[in-house]
Amino acid sequence: MKAKNKHKRRSRQKSSFRVNTFDTHIAKNTTLTIIVIATLSILAYFIFSIIATPEFLIKREIESITTDYYENYFYRNILDNNSLNPDDVTESTSTENNLSDILDQYKNTGFPRITLNQLLLYDNRKNYALASSISEYCDLNKTTIKIFPEPPYTAKNYRVEYNYSCNF
Repeated sequence: MKAKNKHKRRSRQKSSFRVNTFDTHIAKNTTLTIIVIATLSILAYFIFSIIATPEFLIKREIESITTDYYENYFYRNILDNNSLNPDDVTESTSTENNLSDILDQYKNTGFPRITLNQLLLYDNRKNYALASSISEYCDLNKTTIKIFPEPPYTAKNYRVEYNYSCNF
């Protein structure tokens, strides 16, 4: 009989030990998870604070405005003012109003420089609400862009030269 009781005690002790090991395992995993999440949060904060500098944000905003200006406003006005269809870009007709001929004149020299102030005022002051925040860092009249159309002269084929006059 004594042998059976000893066996039962050992059995209880083993199961108790397993529960304790299981609890310890959960506690270790929970602690490890919290440490990993905290580390990732701190890392994300530092990366965001490096990327989200005023210089980065303002340059990105100016590039976005420039893209919208050329692709959706300036290019469309060239088409409208010359009674052209966007499909005329790829046609090899020899008409005077061929868009390729018009834009080819500016391929090397680019269009005249546009000030940031002009860029903010185009299309009925569409972007002028940004002027106060940008002017904290950049001179609106000295910061300029110059657009160079590139073959095949579609709305998306161009390069931009940015001349920033900013105190970042």
